Amino acid sequence: MATAQRQMVASPQTPSFLGRLVRAFVKLVLTVVAVMLGVVLGLVLYWGIYTTIILPLQSNTQAIATLDRALQAERDNVTREFTRRDARLAEVETSLVNQQARIDQLAGEMQTTQKDLVALEEQLTAELSQVQESLEQLQSRVATLRREAERTQGHVRNLQADLARVEADLADLGEQVESLQAVLDQHAVELNAMSSDIADLQQAVLAPGGQVARLQHTAQLLQAEANLLNAQREFLHRNFGLATEYLERTRNTVALLADQAEGEEREQLASVVTLLDEALDMLETDPFAAAGALDAAWRALDALAR
Repeated sequence: MATAQRQMVASPQTPSFLGRLVRAFVKLVLTVVAVMLGVVLGLVLYWGIYTTIILPLQSNTQAIATLDRALQAERDNVTREFTRRDARLAEVETSLVNQQARIDQLAGEMQTTQKDLVALEEQLTAELSQVQESLEQLQSRVATLRREAERTQGHVRNLQADLARVEADLADLGEQVESLQAVLDQHAVELNAMSSDIADLQQAVLAPGGQVARLQHTAQLLQAEANLLNAQREFLHRNFGLATEYLERTRNTVALLADQAEGEEREQLASVVTLLDEALDMLETDPFAAAGALDAAWRALDALAR
């Protein structure tokens, strides 16, 4: 009896079918829960990587592509502006060369005319000196004849005849002197007229409002445009120091032109100086905000240069 009880206690109890089914169901539920937790954890991890890395990377890529297109468009615009500026500078330089050649030609003609006038004056002076010497000789002869008439009464008739001849010669010489005086007066009038024409020509060419002054004004405007284009180019390349230097050169040139100009053009140039001052201030405080002021200054200056 005791042996049978020990055998019963020592041998384990075999689980029932329901117990095995419950344990299998619990294992299945735990497996499903583990799989769901793994899926949720994978989704959370993917969402974090997508929002923190992929989306910003796509946004930056699109922004870089947009900036590249804008930069290429600005480069094309700057290239076209440089081409047009070079063409206009070439036209102005050609015009200046032609005007300088014309001025040199006029200067040569003026020198030739002055030499001719000096030679004519010397010739007239020599002829007048000869006439005066002849007149003095005749006057001396008349005096001699008069003294001889006083000393010799016997030769009065001969002396009177000689005197008549001398007086006729004096009349002829007087007519010659009057003719020479008329010629001198005519040459003096022509000399005055030529001097007036030369003065008018010099005033037309070299006056503040003359062709040379206008060409110099246009050349300075084009130089200011070139400096402003260089400033915009350096600004696009983020070289704010060089952009400020070119902008200061443009501002000084436009300010000088404004001081020389009058009326409406002076006011327009003064407004361009104001825009350039604003752009300079922005380059020192907030460089990225200076693009609008640079563009406005360029448009105003280009309108004046046209």
